[in-house]
Amino acid sequence: MSVPREMRISVRFDDGTEKEVTYNLSPLRSGDNPHQSGFIGEPGNSYTEVIEGRGMGFTNHLDLNGYSVAVEVSRVMALLGDERTEAVVINKHTNPAVLAARTKQVDALVASLTADPKSPFGGVMATSSKLNRETTDFLIQKNRMERFVLDVLCAPGFENGCAETLAEVMKNLRIIDVSPLQTWEQVNAGVFGYNMKYE
Repeated sequence: MSVPREMRISVRFDDGTEKEVTYNLSPLRSGDNPHQSGFIGEPGNSYTEVIEGRGMGFTNHLDLNGYSVAVEVSRVMALLGDERTEAVVINKHTNPAVLAARTKQVDALVASLTADPKSPFGGVMATSSKLNRETTDFLIQKNRMERFVLDVLCAPGFENGCAETLAEVMKNLRIIDVSPLQTWEQVNAGVFGYNMKYE
């Protein structure tokens, strides 16, 4: 059985127009289960794995949709004139474990973890803005005091030294830079990645 190298997607819209895109496929660590193969299609401006731990699996990529949720929450809050535009989302097994929006990024993270302190463990965390030093320091302290870990952390950029510091302390953390995803279409296409399994 040959391994697929590309995936072609055809979409037909309600107005009768069609769009077809071909994605080169990159292998993942695993599919849904360790015995399955998993692949991700790379749609041009996607995201970059800054720090590589064990490699990302299929559900890790699916959980990156937390970034599109964080961005949407942030934009809605701004549209409503609410100052709580810093959003943090932590997904676990393709479901949102926790979510919060506050005026400061670290406060959004603390509020989300207060809602459910257990479910986010080993999850995929996304922030709506560049990861800052204060949030980084909080994550490091939480890891040292409570052995709190994440599988993946994604943000649209990182303040100087934040990614490197987290990588030193939180081993096997996959740190994803999603800053190339500028438009809403890129955010969704990029984080969903048009994943596929191959058995």
